[in-house]
Amino acid sequence: MRFRLGSIVLIVLFLCSTLLSSPVTAQTQAGPGQYNACNFLTSLMNSNIGLLAETRGSQKYNVASDNLLAYNALIIICKGVYASWGGTINASITGHCCDRGYDNMHEATLGIPIRLPVAATNTYNVTMRFQYYTARIYYENHNGTGFLSDAQYGDVAAYTALELEREGNHTVDGLPPAT
Repeated sequence: MRFRLGSIVLIVLFLCSTLLSSPVTAQTQAGPGQYNACNFLTSLMNSNIGLLAETRGSQKYNVASDNLLAYNALIIICKGVYASWGGTINASITGHCCDRGYDNMHEATLGIPIRLPVAATNTYNVTMRFQYYTARIYYENHNGTGFLSDAQYGDVAAYTALELEREGNHTVDGLPPAT
């Protein structure tokens, strides 16, 4: 086979640009949106209990979901500035209650196994465990008797898909495998 010189030049340029370019996932510095998110998260911190409030000025704290996701974001995304804050939240949750904040649903975003199907929720008031009585601290756990439908709730569908992917299950009922 004979290639024209112009074709070879284009192939070489393409290969060089592909090999020398940095993938997007290799970024190590947070962008403006990430800094804004990190600053917002830390603005919710109550240092007396080591948790983030539900909203600014709120005295309501959610161990699972809000603080579970926030401590990982602070450690992973905000590592240059606020990683220790993520560690503080993690230590607060681990030291007081709640199975490290795992609720049998949200930890799927972290690659932690969850049970399928996702069970209905039970919400527990765990304020007394933190001994900070001006706050209301709740732990929501998906350990109820019923199940949440991944056909009715978008978040449940997302967490179910994440768990199936983690398990290596790439099939979708009723659809042929992707080719």
